[in-house]
Amino acid sequence: MRALITVSRLAVFLVLPISACASPKRLTPAQCDALVDRYTEIALRESFPDASADLVAAQKIKVRALAKQDPSLAKCTEQITPVQDACAMGATTTDAFEACLSAR
Repeated sequence: MRALITVSRLAVFLVLPISACASPKRLTPAQCDALVDRYTEIALRESFPDASADLVAAQKIKVRALAKQDPSLAKCTEQITPVQDACAMGATTTDAFEACLSAR
């Protein structure tokens, strides 16, 4: 259930439109996968601070599979800027991660 919530919340932030003056550079699919993994790890650690590395790895696999089925996440390469990506990858909370992707 948590995986579905994570993918749904993540989808909202990965498909926000970027401003017209945004950098023309695009993320790679691998960078978008890394964003999904990072958000999953942060969300899981917030909910379960003592989660084992195995649990985190298993959750990443589940969420990554769910994310691949979500058409809105396919737009990540077009709508997330390198600046937003760098910010989100450095975030340590889901709120900070989401703020990075909401920034225009």
